[in-house]
Amino acid sequence: MRRTTAPCPLTPRELQILAGVAEGCSNRTVGEQLGISEQTVKNHLAKVLQRLRAPDRTAAVVIALRQGWLDLNALHVAERDVHGLQRAA
Repeated sequence: MRRTTAPCPLTPRELQILAGVAEGCSNRTVGEQLGISEQTVKNHLAKVLQRLRAPDRTAAVVIALRQGWLDLNALHVAERDVHGLQRAA
């Protein structure tokens, strides 16, 4: 039986923002990377949570990964040490 991926209900910009969240970036960092304000990032994330019926940003990322809308291999996740501090890759 072949599994089909549901159509993505998110806009390309919302997917960009969700990818930033998946990479572990703060709203401020996502905004800086995309050239938009932190408040605009928050507004987009609120819409993402609503559309995906996700309770929080982590759940939204999990949904997008499971549906195939985000590719884990394409994300640039910062490596962190055991204390949660970001290390140079």
